[in-house]
Amino acid sequence: MENTGERYMPLLRKPDHPGNLFHDERYELAALFCHGKSVLEIGCGAGYGAAILAKDAKRVTAFDNSEEAIEYSHEHYPLLNLTFQVNDICNLHCYYSNWQVIVAYEVLEHIIDGTVLMQLIKESLTPGGVALISTPSPVAHGSGFHLHEYDLEEFENLLSAYFKKYVILNHRPGTFSFNMEGVHTYIGIVWNE
Repeated sequence: MENTGERYMPLLRKPDHPGNLFHDERYELAALFCHGKSVLEIGCGAGYGAAILAKDAKRVTAFDNSEEAIEYSHEHYPLLNLTFQVNDICNLHCYYSNWQVIVAYEVLEHIIDGTVLMQLIKESLTPGGVALISTPSPVAHGSGFHLHEYDLEEFENLLSAYFKKYVILNHRPGTFSFNMEGVHTYIGIVWNE
């Protein structure tokens, strides 16, 4: 799979690359919610994050719209409780199911209408289920791959339109914080009622 710089591919980086810690931290946070649970990852990219989630999860289903990414994921992360599938977020009625945890890291900025993602998450989570959604701060990134980058107010408005219970964290390499100064990436954690 071609490394365009948009998909994080740890197997192609040196072990001490500073980006490794940043990406691993996000998935280690999500993994805290996954022990013994059924997990859906939306937009799994190269599959490394789904493999982290699968360490403690009962089962993980991960999808991406790139056939190349899913082939790479199958090849590099063959775990018994982990399934990779090619699919597009606009065709996901098949995922309306009872997922206890949903992870959608760095997906929101790649779709035109963020409400599509929120509706999918809302309809797919079990009561009491939790979802973790991340998106980069427009100030921190500005990628040509992104269709829309959310500022804090937009991100909070999107989460609150679908979920009554949520928190937003600022994730900078090495730290998660409620302090929104110097935001690198927003992480929203939502709970379904």
